[in-house]
Amino acid sequence: MKKIIYVFLFTFLGILVQFLIHALVEVWYIGLLLEDFPSYGLGFSWENWLMIHNVGAIILFLGGRENIGGRGFMDLTLLIRIDTFEAKFFGSEYAG
Repeated sequence: MKKIIYVFLFTFLGILVQFLIHALVEVWYIGLLLEDFPSYGLGFSWENWLMIHNVGAIILFLGGRENIGGRGFMDLTLLIRIDTFEAKFFGSEYAG
């Protein structure tokens, strides 16, 4: 059970860290765009910047979830199955 909690908490930490990075980069660059759009807009329209934002947000979310979180949510089900197997075949003192 401790493994599941650790994986979940580190995954949550990864999501929080990516959210902070996302917020800092977004506030900083939107400030530049609002200050002087022709110079910092790189020739993109606001619609293009919205698409760049959406793709970047997804990449940051997945990176934060998997890299800092280690195993991520994908392995939570595997850990639950391993704990269930250990409890069933070796007794509850081996699970978790």
